[in-house]
This record gives sequence, structure tokens and C-alpha cells, in this order.
Amino acid sequence: MNKIKLPNPVVIFLAAIAAFWIADIMNPGFNPIGVMILMLIPVIIVEILYPQPALESLIEQEQHKLAQQQLLEQDSHETETEPETEPKIAEEQEPETVTQT
Repeated sequence: MNKIKLPNPVVIFLAAIAAFWIADIMNPGFNPIGVMILMLIPVIIVEILYPQPALESLIEQEQHKLAQQQLLEQDSHETETEPETEPKIAEEQEPETVTQT
């Protein structure tokens, strides 16, 4: 998965101020946009405080361990049970016809 570079919280704050400024000049519909942009700041700060690569590496390690355990379990089940033999297909025989005399 590609890494996404998040903007600095200061840039987000300036974008929110710009949205409020545009709301005063052009259209009041930009006020909710400014609020939504401001609500992104805590998300960005949490991303900075708890970096994602460390979490991703831990998740990958756990998934790798789980996959190895599943492979080992499959191998142990295959060795315990004997492979099933396919039933022999009986050759088709023509039905005997009964003739009355």
C-alpha cells in the first residue's frame, strides 16, 4: 500500500481560516467546510504522535506468524489422515434383455 503524506496541522488551520474568509465574501456554505477542516486537526496530530509504520510492521509480523501457524496445522492434519483413494468406477455393462418365447 502506498504511503499518504499528510499535511502539517498549521496548513490545515490556514485552510480552515481561508474557508471562513471565503464564506464571508462569497457564500456562507463554506462555513461547514471550515468546520470540517478544523475537525481534521486532531486526526493529524494523533497521526504525528502515533506513527503508522510501527503499527503496520507489528500487524505484518502478527499476520506472518498466523499464516505460519495455519500452514503447520494444515501439514499436521495432512500427515495424520491418509489420502483418500478414489472409488473405482465400474465399467458400464449392457443390461440383459429378456426375450419371451
